[in-house]
Amino acid sequence: MDNPFALALNDLLDDQCTPAVVRRIEGEPGERALWTQLIETGFADALLPEEAGGAALPLEQAFDLFEACGRHALPLPLPETLWARALLHRAGVTAPAGPIGLGLSAVPPQSSHQTSGTVATASDLWVEVSAGRCCDHVLVHTAHGLRLLAVADAELRPHGLAMDARMHWSAERVQAAAPLAVQADLKTAQALLAAAQMSGALMTVFEQSLEHANQRQQFGKPIGKFQAIQHNLSLLAEQVF
Repeated sequence: MDNPFALALNDLLDDQCTPAVVRRIEGEPGERALWTQLIETGFADALLPEEAGGAALPLEQAFDLFEACGRHALPLPLPETLWARALLHRAGVTAPAGPIGLGLSAVPPQSSHQTSGTVATASDLWVEVSAGRCCDHVLVHTAHGLRLLAVADAELRPHGLAMDARMHWSAERVQAAAPLAVQADLKTAQALLAAAQMSGALMTVFEQSLEHANQRQQFGKPIGKFQAIQHNLSLLAEQVF
């Protein structure tokens, strides 16, 4: 890897995004120590132009940053925030300081439409947000354009993985947020960001599997010398590369 930004992020996450830290954040989504470090080092603004305090990083090089997040199982929405900040800059909007998620359309829960003491209506907004439990804001599609909504105004329900959430905003809350003067396909953006992180996670799995195969001894030699193990590692390598 010859991307200095990705190398720097990998070094930071090697030190600060340990399994213990990941578990702590998953148990306490409000924990912001690691997020503060990511913000202070400027990674969240990597796609912004230099005059806006960013690094003007091309999107293809930003892929390495997203991949690094997957390598370390980062439970925070840095890739989403990085992409969202660039989008907000294009719209002429100052991005909030906290984590930003991307909201994908969701069907209201069938069990009940009762939310926070009020009855949900058909015009209310339901979205699913990756790492939503630690987001401060969410970019969402509405009938009248893209909007940035505050998580503090939403009802959150568990959904998907440990940090994911299903969120509900009333029609009044949605209408109070002005549409952004920019268009974007949030579903495609989230798919691309997830694919990059999956690539990084697979690379970590491959490297750890290879290391284990070379270190684990059986019948007086590393198990990586056995044909069956080599075949499985080869299949894994095909998925990674």
